Amino acid sequence: RTGGNPFFVTEIARLPSVDGRAVPENVRAAISQRCSRLSKLANEVLVVASAIGREFDFRAVAAVLSDAGEESLLHALDEALHAVLIEPLHRLGDSWYHFKHELVRDALYESTPPGRRAQWHAAILRTIERRVGGWTGDHAAELAAHAARAEFLVGAATLARYSRAAAEQKLAAHAFEDALPLFERAWRARDPAALDE
Repeated sequence: RTGGNPFFVTEIARLPSVDGRAVPENVRAAISQRCSRLSKLANEVLVVASAIGREFDFRAVAAVLSDAGEESLLHALDEALHAVLIEPLHRLGDSWYHFKHELVRDALYESTPPGRRAQWHAAILRTIERRVGGWTGDHAAELAAHAARAEFLVGAATLARYSRAAAEQKLAAHAFEDALPLFERAWRARDPAALDE
């Protein structure tokens, strides 16, 4: 998570062991200060990217924020690159980037109000759906994750469908322990009272 950054390592080491996934307040403040130097759109690009994950395809971010216009989005991307918050990820393609440190991604994601995060997850899900059409293929786990974080916006049927598809893929790969919670989530979404007994 720290990427070897001495400041991040020190701050993570100070966390109580029960709080290992939290972003330390000093780290959050430092990242917030760096982001405050960026434009509003560059910050929005980073927040949407943080909802996608540590690695992200800029085309997905651009599709979600398409109202901003291509030129403005490219300028916002350049700002984030010059601030060294993200870096190109050439092994996945020319449009792929990743957060330089996982803590940067975590801090940006956690700084976004839950309702707004859900909106971004729903928008990302819809973008993936448009890109892959009716066949989820290798995107089932990704779609299920976004649906789970935006259930009240995308609906229980969508959550159930993608969770089941992801569970079936895990089952086919003999990842039984990974499949079970996905099947349970699909079942709960289909019938919220089913597993409360």
